[in-house]
Amino acid sequence: TYNYARIEQTGSPAYLAGDFDVQIDYTLPGGALSATQYHVPLRFQVSFPTGATGVSMQAEYYVSGGVNYARGCTQIDGGSWTCGTAVSSPPTTGKLRLVRKGATQEMYYWNGSAWTLLRQITNGTTQPATAIYAIAYVQRNEVVTLLRTRVDNYQVNHAPAWSAGKIFGGLSFDGVNDYAGMGDPSIV
Repeated sequence: TYNYARIEQTGSPAYLAGDFDVQIDYTLPGGALSATQYHVPLRFQVSFPTGATGVSMQAEYYVSGGVNYARGCTQIDGGSWTCGTAVSSPPTTGKLRLVRKGATQEMYYWNGSAWTLLRQITNGTTQPATAIYAIAYVQRNEVVTLLRTRVDNYQVNHAPAWSAGKIFGGLSFDGVNDYAGMGDPSIV
């Protein structure tokens, strides 16, 4: 069993309703975690409604057998997690990223010079997400030094585009070159 701490935004955040690209940085201010069992200093996760196409996605930094890894995982309808191949990662700092384009979901980590794809699925959901999390887990059956994970630089690199409409029933906007100037006679 695990103990965990998490930061979450629930209530179907609007920026996770369509295509999105979000990332987060992390550091371990106490230094590298020394552990032999599976512990997760940071899991970055987006959850979607369960059902026929409910898929959750995550990128995580974890320690197992004293080695530091990053990997991407998906979970369909609350079932077991399916993960891509883990890659070696730095022991105390990093970046994780989650991207959705239509039904394609991609999980990345920063290798120091570029984003590296950890996992991709093409049969994910297009439903709005229900929540986004930054989570740290430690197993209860192994004594570990104090685990502190600092998250920073949370970025929304891309969110759904504005749909065309009117502001207060007057000014039209379509997301392209939308502006208005005071006293501009061309604006009706």
